[in-house]
Amino acid sequence: MRRVSALLLVLAACAPAAADLSEELEAALEQAGTASGDAGVLVYVESPGLETAFSGSRPAADAAPIDPAATMRIASNTKTFVAAAALRLAEQGALDLDAPINDTLPFHLVLLLEDGGYDVNAITARMLLQHVSGLPDHAQLDVYFEQIMADPQRLWSREEQVALAMSDGVRIGAPGERFSYSDTGYVLLGAIIENVHGAPLADSVRALSGMDALGLTATWWEGLELEPEGAPERLNQTAFGLALADINPSMDLYGGGGLVSNLPDLARYHRAAASGALFDGPDTTAAMTTPSEQSLTASSGYAMGLFSREFAGETCYEHSGFWGTLAVYCPDSGVTVTAAVTDASGFRALPAFVSAAVDAAR
Repeated sequence: MRRVSALLLVLAACAPAAADLSEELEAALEQAGTASGDAGVLVYVESPGLETAFSGSRPAADAAPIDPAATMRIASNTKTFVAAAALRLAEQGALDLDAPINDTLPFHLVLLLEDGGYDVNAITARMLLQHVSGLPDHAQLDVYFEQIMADPQRLWSREEQVALAMSDGVRIGAPGERFSYSDTGYVLLGAIIENVHGAPLADSVRALSGMDALGLTATWWEGLELEPEGAPERLNQTAFGLALADINPSMDLYGGGGLVSNLPDLARYHRAAASGALFDGPDTTAAMTTPSEQSLTASSGYAMGLFSREFAGETCYEHSGFWGTLAVYCPDSGVTVTAAVTDASGFRALPAFVSAAVDAAR
């Protein structure tokens, strides 16, 4: 702890003055608002060079002001929470990440995979966590999108999502052969966590992943938990011409997504997960942050619930969510950025804001 405190003091001493940094972040937010097109933008930045966190928003043209503390569906940012829960089970000795999932996956899901032609004895939880299992992604299938658009309020089950991946998905490769992002894999992880921990998904992830210990008062599983009393108002999120409020949350609920949060909560959790604050030892932190060989490119890779990616020349840990959310932690500069857009089409503006924030903080 003393080393961390000393590091933060050094970073703060070298960082720009808080007022100057805030002005640069405000300018970067203005640019992001311009680049987002018809979408509004929310941003939240914590940096050693700031006296308090920077929080701001820019509504789309002619739109009502946005509460920077608004809650929203964070979609695949949920994977960071799920990966942390699985790793905590591994630390406790309850889950062997390298054992076949045949040992921990509920039997009816084992049968679905076997009927789809997959060898569950060759797939491990580690492969699911790293997206190298060879399983397709039901969430990227055209037929899935078409069915959601045709019936936005349909109540989806975990089993229906996995079955769709089996019936309409294409095999990616042999287990462990290739990186290919798969919501289906994280849906299976959600079932494994439930089965091993012995409680429903929301209860299990909440207990294992440190959500309550971190005081995340604006974060909950939509459709599985009640909205916390006093939670900030919901953001009016849209995508593909639809209001997300009109889309049943079950289409993105069982581990690949499912959480509602706000930017301060998401920043607190993302930083804790990427820095290792959630875990008992450095080996677990290394597992969560070290990209698999299969995923490595020139500037990025995927570990477990976290991408490793460069922003402004610094290696950072990030994850995004399909509805337009982004969380980034950069250990060298000590910067944490979370951001969101009101319409998924405006997501393209967010990486540039992160790069500007990291660059300004150094």
